[in-house]
Amino acid sequence: MDGPMLSKRSVILNDVYQVTMAYAYFVQGMHEQESVFEYYFRTAPFGSSYCILQGVHDLVSFLSSSFWFTQTELDEVKALLTFTKADSELVDQFIAYLANADASTMDIVSFADGSVVFPNEPIVQVKGPLALVQLLETPLLNTLNFPTLLCTKANRLVRIAGEHCSIVEFGLRRAQGAEAGLLAAKYAYAGGANGSSNLLACEKFGIPYAGTHAHSFVQAFRGIEDLGNLDEPLVGKWAVSATKADFVRLVESLLELINAKSSNRGELAAFISFAFAFPGRFVALVDTYNTLRSGVPNYIAVACALLKEGFKPVGIRIDSGDLGVLSRAARRQINTAASITGLFKLGESRIFASNDLDERAIAALGPYLPSSAVKKSDTTGHCITDFGVGTKLVTCYDQPALGGVFKLCSLDGRPCFKISEETAKSSMPFSKQVHRVIENGEVVADIITLRDSPLEYVEGMDGYILAVSRSDFSKKFAIHAEEVQEQLNPVWHLGKPTGSVVDSAGNLLSEKEAVLRSRALLPIVTEEKSANANGLGKSQSSSPPSGASPTGAQSGKQSASRKDGTHVFLAPDLMHITRELHDIASVPCIID
Repeated sequence: MDGPMLSKRSVILNDVYQVTMAYAYFVQGMHEQESVFEYYFRTAPFGSSYCILQGVHDLVSFLSSSFWFTQTELDEVKALLTFTKADSELVDQFIAYLANADASTMDIVSFADGSVVFPNEPIVQVKGPLALVQLLETPLLNTLNFPTLLCTKANRLVRIAGEHCSIVEFGLRRAQGAEAGLLAAKYAYAGGANGSSNLLACEKFGIPYAGTHAHSFVQAFRGIEDLGNLDEPLVGKWAVSATKADFVRLVESLLELINAKSSNRGELAAFISFAFAFPGRFVALVDTYNTLRSGVPNYIAVACALLKEGFKPVGIRIDSGDLGVLSRAARRQINTAASITGLFKLGESRIFASNDLDERAIAALGPYLPSSAVKKSDTTGHCITDFGVGTKLVTCYDQPALGGVFKLCSLDGRPCFKISEETAKSSMPFSKQVHRVIENGEVVADIITLRDSPLEYVEGMDGYILAVSRSDFSKKFAIHAEEVQEQLNPVWHLGKPTGSVVDSAGNLLSEKEAVLRSRALLPIVTEEKSANANGLGKSQSSSPPSGASPTGAQSGKQSASRKDGTHVFLAPDLMHITRELHDIASVPCIID
């Protein structure tokens, strides 16, 4: 299969009304007017305050390889317009126009993939002929919304898990189709996940392999007799055992040493069989029968035998029960066995956990307890090193859609905007720039200005930028700026990719390269135990701006109090223009 990337899709994978609007613009003679559209979202998903942008590279890839009409696609557009009873002569002229149309007349500026972005700020801005940019709306939203949502979900999981634990994507079987499964694995990895069970995704995107075995593998064995001819020699470099029988005897002796009297013999045989196949990557699913009485002891015996043979086992996976209680008890059993056997590397065994996990389930486990710190008296916390997350990640279970929108803000140099009774839902006119304010290595604010307008600094307050609340124009702030970075930078210019989506030679990055580059922009993970996961840590933080002060405040370091919880501010000139235009447009019509 070709895979899910938009660059492989047809330009008529589009909404009908995009084509009919483009045709209406053509009939009106407006189709070539220079338009500017902006992509943004109004509310952050999952009760959070931010998103991690993804899909820009895919959008540019689509423009590079697919944004033109084949004859088959032109025929389908003609069939649609004929169905709508449009004038046949005008339809033919429109089809001739589309036959020569491509993305060479467009310019796109954008945040880079992997960037932290906030509600109600322009994230991607497209300039070009009105009809063509209108035709791009649906592909653009389709390309940006789900990847950004999925990447954000994955990043929240990574942040909740904390710096000592990893997230692994396990969701292919629960994804809404094959393409959705590939996209989920790609953008989970882009969001900070450490691996995937999706083999094709690993090949396509350079994701590390992850996987254990299923309960069915354990259930397939009844006892040691199912291991077949034990006199067969072992394949590879085994330090102690020459035959399978030798290794089985070694395992049995270790079971006796750790006093494991009630372990399931079929499970033990399954673990030994898996160790024969993967002596250097042995991991065991321990909850098929009884996690603590059978699964963990059987793992310990096989793992200790492998250590004596010169191999290092990986660890165990728990897929049911109270994961906190079981992980703590399993860690204590492993540590005790390491002391009894003198095989102290056993204590480095990892503990994988799965079972319908999401941010709330992981946060509810409490803090991570290092191997050396876990005590029998512990009643909270967990010893899990790796979380396998499937359904609730790949389906974005608690919010399966991001409400990203693509709004016209300028046409032939005149402002375009939408008015709403809620200020935050009103769109802002004209082409804009977003200035990211950095203080002590953290993001404290994004300030939106007109595209080519400079920031305005507070008179008498050196290094402080004057800004206005995005949601309440009456609130002004002085924001201290140690560093300011422009966020909307070119990624597509007159038919060619550029900027963050190309390599040093100017060539479009491969999908693997693009994912790795975007991962480098992710916020640094620190311990995070709030299920809301609003904090972003160093590098790109969504904690309240420490350098923002209401103008007139006595202390320049007083934290700004912002009920809307956003990090987005406006430059005063943009605020004034927006308010004036909204006031003019809102004047009621007087009828005598």
